[in-house]
Amino acid sequence: MLSIKLALAYFRRRKLRAILTTLSVTVAIAAVVALQGLNGSIDYASGELAGLLGGEAQLEVKAPQGGMSDSLLATVKKTVGVQLAVPFVQKEVQVKELPGFTTMMGIVPGEDGKIRTYKIIQGRMPAKDQREIAVPKELLRGKPVQVGDIWKIQTMQGMQDFSLVGILDDSGVAQANSCAVVFMPLTTAQKAFELEGKLSYISIVLQNPDNVLAVQKALQESLGNRVEVLTPLERNRNTDKILGFFKSLDNVYGFIGLFLALYVMYNSVRVSVSEQRSQLGILRALGWQQWEIRKLIIIQAIIIGVIGSSLGLFLGTYIAQGLLSIVSDTLREIFKISIPRIRLTSIDYAIVWLACCPVLSYLGLAARLEGCRYCSHRSHEQSVL
Repeated sequence: MLSIKLALAYFRRRKLRAILTTLSVTVAIAAVVALQGLNGSIDYASGELAGLLGGEAQLEVKAPQGGMSDSLLATVKKTVGVQLAVPFVQKEVQVKELPGFTTMMGIVPGEDGKIRTYKIIQGRMPAKDQREIAVPKELLRGKPVQVGDIWKIQTMQGMQDFSLVGILDDSGVAQANSCAVVFMPLTTAQKAFELEGKLSYISIVLQNPDNVLAVQKALQESLGNRVEVLTPLERNRNTDKILGFFKSLDNVYGFIGLFLALYVMYNSVRVSVSEQRSQLGILRALGWQQWEIRKLIIIQAIIIGVIGSSLGLFLGTYIAQGLLSIVSDTLREIFKISIPRIRLTSIDYAIVWLACCPVLSYLGLAARLEGCRYCSHRSHEQSVL
C-alpha cells in the first residue's frame, strides 16, 4: 500500500513526465492496434476477392490456355471427398455497347447458383442453350439500357446478337473484374467461342472442408500436370500481390512508429528513475530493501502501462479506421470491394491489450536497471555520510 501511495505521489509531483511516459505507451499500443486492424481488414478483402469467382468452392481446377476436356468433369465428380463440381468457361470478349474488353462467364444455369451468389434485381438468369445474357447493374450505369435489349458480342463467328434478360445486384460474383462481366449459358458460350467440349474451370465443393490438401493432392494426381488444382486464394495471385504491397507499406510505417514510441518510452522511464535518485537513495538509507525499491518502480510502470495501453486501444482504432478509409477507396475503385469498418473483434482487442505485457516488462526492466544502479550509488553515499 505504501508503494502505491509513493508511486501516485511521484505522478502528482511530476505530472508532465508522467503524461509524456503515458503518451509514449499510448502511441506504441496504438501503432499495434492500427497495424493489426488494417492488416486484418486487408486480409478480409483478400478473402472477399477470392470468393467472387470461387464462391463456396474450396478448390478449383484451372485449365491451361485453350481449355481442358469436359471429360475431366466426370473424373472430378468421382474423386473421394468431392460433394459438388460445377464447370464454367471464361473468356475476354468485346461487347459493342461497352469499351475495352469484358469478362464472359459461361455458366450452367441452376447449378452454378449452388456455388456462386447471383442476386437478380430485374428480369431472370439466362436459360440453357439460349443466346441470353445477364449483367451487373454497375455495368449499365449511365446507359439507357433495359431488360429485353439486344447486345452485340464479338464471337468466333463475328458479331452476334444476345438478349439481355437479367440485371444483377453488384454483389457476389457480379463484382468480378470490377463488374465488367457478362453471364451466358455454358453451352451457348462454348458454341459462340468454339469451345465445344472445353472448360476453363471446375469449381469444387468438398464434403469436408478440412480435407482440402488431401483432396487437392488426389485431384492433381488423377487429372495430371496439364491442369492446376488450386484454392480460390491461389487463383488470385496478382490481386494478392497488390494487397500484399499495401500490407508491406502498413508494416513499414507501423514498425517505424512503434520503434519511435518505444525509444521515447525508454528514455522517459530512464529520466523518470533518474529524477527519483535522491528519493530512492533516501528510502534505501531508511532501510528499504532492493526488492521494495524494485516493487515501487514496477508499480509506477504498471500504472503508466495500463492507462497508456487502454488509451492506445481507442487511439489505434481511430487511426486504423482513418487509414482504412484511404485504403478502402483504392480497393473500391480497383476491385469493387468495400470495407466499411476495421475487422477487429473483442478477442482481438484483448490480445492486443495483453500485448502491453511485454511493454510493461520492458518498462520494468529499464526502470529496474536504472533504479538499482542509482539506488546502490545513493545508498553508498548515505553510508559514507
